[in-house]
Amino acid sequence: MKPWLKLKDSPKWKEQTEGSSQSSGSKRSRNPDGASQQSDGRTHIDINDDPMDLETDQPLPRPVGRNKAKKAASTSSNSSVMDMFGDKFDRYVQLQETKAEVMTRMEQKMIEAQTSFQEAQETLQTKTDMEILKMKADDLEGEDLKLFLVMKESVRARRRRRG
Repeated sequence: MKPWLKLKDSPKWKEQTEGSSQSSGSKRSRNPDGASQQSDGRTHIDINDDPMDLETDQPLPRPVGRNKAKKAASTSSNSSVMDMFGDKFDRYVQLQETKAEVMTRMEQKMIEAQTSFQEAQETLQTKTDMEILKMKADDLEGEDLKLFLVMKESVRARRRRRG
């Protein structure tokens, strides 16, 4: 019995010991004499083998479990999806940054254009005001003279406010 204890965990006998503990199958798969239709599992055994050699054999590795296999499959598929969309997302971010830079430059140019336009308007207003102040009212009468004097006073008030 001692040799069997040493041999029962070896890979050579593992399949046979596991198979014997299971049921022999359904009633229909049995022969009329009660024997199963499965193979008899004959194996060549050399009784001269040293049982110590069998103990050094490594046990069979366990297969990967169902949950771990599913997790590994989903992780690999997720990473491939991320790889596929990662490049597109990086390109999108780059385009958004470029868009922001262009918008900033456009805003600066608009501010410069508005400032330039305002300066041109102020220059034109100053020229017009100076011409009004230089004019003489010698040949004006009545309502035209009153309107001219009001305009001249309005220009002077505006010039005082500007400094």
